[in-house]
Amino acid sequence: MLLLTATTLSAQDIYVAGVEYNGGMPSATLWKNGAAQTLNNGSHEAMAYSVAVSGSDVYVAGNEHNGTNQVAILWKNGAPQYLSDGSNYADATSVFVSGSDVYVAGKDNEIIKVWKNGVSQDLTDGSNSAGAHSIFVSGNDVYVAGYEKNGSVWVAKLWKNGVAQDLTDGSKQAMAYSVFVSGSDVYVAGYESNGTRWVAKLWKNGAAQVLTNGANNAVAGSVFVSGSDVYVAGYENNGTYGVAKLWKNGTAQTLSDGTSEAGAGSVYVSGSDVYVGGHEYNATKAVAKLWKNGVEQALSDGTYDAVAASVFVTGSLGTSDISKNNFTLYPNPVQDVLNIQIIEPTTLQLYSLQGQLLKEIKADKNTQVDISGLASGIYLLKEMNGSTAYKVIKE
Repeated sequence: MLLLTATTLSAQDIYVAGVEYNGGMPSATLWKNGAAQTLNNGSHEAMAYSVAVSGSDVYVAGNEHNGTNQVAILWKNGAPQYLSDGSNYADATSVFVSGSDVYVAGKDNEIIKVWKNGVSQDLTDGSNSAGAHSIFVSGNDVYVAGYEKNGSVWVAKLWKNGVAQDLTDGSKQAMAYSVFVSGSDVYVAGYESNGTRWVAKLWKNGAAQVLTNGANNAVAGSVFVSGSDVYVAGYENNGTYGVAKLWKNGTAQTLSDGTSEAGAGSVYVSGSDVYVGGHEYNATKAVAKLWKNGVEQALSDGTYDAVAASVFVTGSLGTSDISKNNFTLYPNPVQDVLNIQIIEPTTLQLYSLQGQLLKEIKADKNTQVDISGLASGIYLLKEMNGSTAYKVIKE
């Protein structure tokens, strides 16, 4: 029997990607635990839209103007990698890390692109205006949420391994902003017009759920699934201002007070904590904001406009004595079936390194868990509400 390496989940690092207008010039900005780092040198306009962390590496997707065109960029630990050649308008809007592979979604001259380790794949042919907003990788499947114009109307779309699925029928304007995969379920957040107003929507396996009543404009900008709970961040207009909102299982929570313009563009769940990134205006400027469990933290001081576009949370790991643990696991590495021996019945949670809750396991004295459907890589197993995680290596 092989015991698994134990690691203790301690302090969390909170990464937020966005933009801050320093002296009127937009700069790609990364906040780590509230401290700002500018990713570009400030000589040209730049934006940061998405952040992902794997181990000690921090990836940020965005763009920077070269004086003529906008160039799609992936920053790794602050160093830029240029994904487009600068001859056309291009953008990198979302990044996802799966094992040793880094995926980026964006566009180059109206063609939706997926870059895998810097090598591009076209999802559209450029005959229609199109864009990608979000990428998610589950096993061997690559999902991209975005839109494509059918001539005069934006159609919300989801691409799976390069094959497009229409989420809307093309009769009314619509957008897909975020995709999240949990088990066999695929969630997409966005909006669709009802003819006069934008209606915030969540699609689950292609079936739409309406989050707002359509009386005022509303957008669902980000989705995150943790266990059986589905979180959506976005905004709804109150008749005068946009109000930042978080929906949990369809029930709305108001994050801003509605007395000034605000919005939420990203949600991330880590354990029992829910983080939302967005912005809220002071008297004259947009202030980048991070809400943790509904409590706001200002990331910028309000001197210049700033927006928080993407949130990613990691836990710091340290070693721990495993001799007193409630359970043992074998084999490791594992191909198909993970065996669990329990001293006392408990609930276990299996996570990806990106923080996605993949399985909840009701474990008894001897329990077998089929993980044959997971991609090869490293996963973390822990007791619910526990502080120690165990590294599971899937071959």
